[in-house]
Amino acid sequence: MGDVKLSTPLVTVIHRNMADPLVIQTENPDMLLWEKTRVRHRWPKFDESPVHWLTFLSWAAAKRLSLTEETWETWADNVRSVASAEDEADDEQGKPFPEGDEDTPYL
Repeated sequence: MGDVKLSTPLVTVIHRNMADPLVIQTENPDMLLWEKTRVRHRWPKFDESPVHWLTFLSWAAAKRLSLTEETWETWADNVRSVASAEDEADDEQGKPFPEGDEDTPYL
């Protein structure tokens, strides 16, 4: 697989119909479902569309664990925010913004 490192991310979801954030561990079956569905629908690769990928993995894990009965389309519409725990850990370690030109203002 070359330089690509895949893992089953721990995902935090802010969902329109849930009072509290949902923290959910994705697993291999969720990633396999992503691969099969991505090919069938000709979606971009995970590294070309990371928010789509994480949203799909969170839905697949929630379905697998019977935490939702929503369809993929409804889930995607209702998710307000999705992030991997690794991304959140980086933010807490003093890396809240992407590296780049220090003169670039962030809004």
